[in-house]
Amino acid sequence: MKVIFYILALAASVFASPDMSSMANVEACKKCHPLISEEFESSMHKKSSIYEDKVHKAIWDKHPAKAKGNYKCAKCHTPNAKTKKQKHEGITCLSCHTITSIQNHDKSNKNVYTDKVKTFYSAEAGKENQILKYKTTTTWYGNKTTIGSAYHDIDYTNKNYYDGQVCMGCHSHKQNSHQLDVCKTEEAGAKNTKENCITCHMPQVGGSATTVRISQKHAFHGFAGARVAHRKLAKYVDLSFL
Repeated sequence: MKVIFYILALAASVFASPDMSSMANVEACKKCHPLISEEFESSMHKKSSIYEDKVHKAIWDKHPAKAKGNYKCAKCHTPNAKTKKQKHEGITCLSCHTITSIQNHDKSNKNVYTDKVKTFYSAEAGKENQILKYKTTTTWYGNKTTIGSAYHDIDYTNKNYYDGQVCMGCHSHKQNSHQLDVCKTEEAGAKNTKENCITCHMPQVGGSATTVRISQKHAFHGFAGARVAHRKLAKYVDLSFL
């Protein structure tokens, strides 16, 4: 059975030909990451644009900046949109996996993205110091082992991905024109390496992360929350009313 799986995985990697330079949607990622892509399709990240999220659209319709055509929400809600079609797609794989660092500002923070198109940042226990490039090794017996992805490098060295800091470019705070924080996330919680944004909203779930490599678990990319997969979040959050 495993032999059949690897044959199918190899075929998928051979015939998959995503254009990483124009990958503003998740289509290019689906052939290698089918389970994660399926989870992501139902997430509020995927539906972050005004075309997909009715609540966000209702708020934007009342925003003073709308009359000027200045969509100030774009830097977080549609960060990779360059065409009209892409504006419907909201946040994509690139939006999160290419963040190099976070700039802290008074009104709202800002994500800094890499200019290396085929470099994706990720996190995995035991690989914190690795930059994984695609290669194939062959043993004396002729067995081949594929390491990494044929379509992008994986940089595990970015410390922001091992706590909640990677989320703080968009989810830290938002200050209005009266210098009042209309929303704010506790910074200490994001810096905690044991319990943070990722451990709660992206809990480990069963299933292989890619078609190339079998893994027991991967981070849930549906992003558990009030509107999506709230039962997963309920395992980590206790609410009480006085």
